[in-house]
Amino acid sequence: MEYFFYANRSWSETEQLEPFIVKRYMNGNVYKVAFNDESYDDFAKAFNLPDIIEKFGKMPAFGTDGYNYNITLNGAIKEDKYSRKYANLIFWAQYNMYKSYLSDNQFKEKVLNNAKRGKVERASIGMLGFNKHLYINADTSFIMPYRFKKAKKKNQPLIVYLAGAGAIGHDNFRQFWEFLFYAGGNRVMKRHCNILIPQSTRCWIDGDSENTIRNRYTDNCALLIKQLLQENDINGKRVYIFGTSFGAGCVWNALLNSPDLYAAAVEAMGEHYHYKTLTDAEFEAITNIPVWMTHSSNDTVVKIDSDDYFYDKLKSLGGNVKYTRWDKYGHAMSAKFYKKEPWVEWIFHQSK
Repeated sequence: MEYFFYANRSWSETEQLEPFIVKRYMNGNVYKVAFNDESYDDFAKAFNLPDIIEKFGKMPAFGTDGYNYNITLNGAIKEDKYSRKYANLIFWAQYNMYKSYLSDNQFKEKVLNNAKRGKVERASIGMLGFNKHLYINADTSFIMPYRFKKAKKKNQPLIVYLAGAGAIGHDNFRQFWEFLFYAGGNRVMKRHCNILIPQSTRCWIDGDSENTIRNRYTDNCALLIKQLLQENDINGKRVYIFGTSFGAGCVWNALLNSPDLYAAAVEAMGEHYHYKTLTDAEFEAITNIPVWMTHSSNDTVVKIDSDDYFYDKLKSLGGNVKYTRWDKYGHAMSAKFYKKEPWVEWIFHQSK
């Protein structure tokens, strides 16, 4: 049996994988890696499979028999079928991820160099009152574009939206567009509230795990929120957070790392990396936070397993959690949820 997957230069050691690279694309920035049952152990050693599984939670690959496989230390586990279209999507995702990685890092270097020369990034006027800003953590050289709309009235709540992977970048627009036209932003804007929409970049450090990347993003979101609470008349007892897909997974990171900051959360189609390694103490720290979860069992982009696990665990510990679990619409189900369910009324009703 033969297995293959696509990789890009930003996240793997090309030299170690050289014996298993069967084809290169896009000037060598993306490549196809293949191995079979006979070379499985050699591949696992060359790719440092234990480290990959620890960092990313799993190692997916395509089988030449038309099925997805989970590559584990004890062999390949057969999962569901995949289409050729899906395999092509993964290929282009790897290519676009590498382009974004290069672009975001070039942007980061430019911003940091300007900051060293005293050129301060200034806020600019944005549409519908969502002004454009750039958060810079000088201690860690972390940068994060964000949109912020200040409430017209004093002592109003703050709601934070974390967008999906398609909004990652530094244009300070894609996350805003997703909020407005996909994630029910029009319903949120009818409320008297402050709105924060931070944008994640691909400025990770070589060797970072996915969970480390998400922790760094959400930890800096927490620092920014605390800064906004100090600089503006915001009701600190009513800080809400919601997110979709990648952003929903980050909602869990945000809650786990800063449980005292948030009054409530809505989590749509997320996955927490290494969720099975979380301790009861970590879960217990967020049991008092009202969380409305939603996912679909037929989601093939982000598997439902993590959300099922979170719900069962939180429920068993007496957590304040509700779960809208559908069996249709796949990874597009969150748009239906944001449109149909009374989540806006629910979240704004919560307070610490």
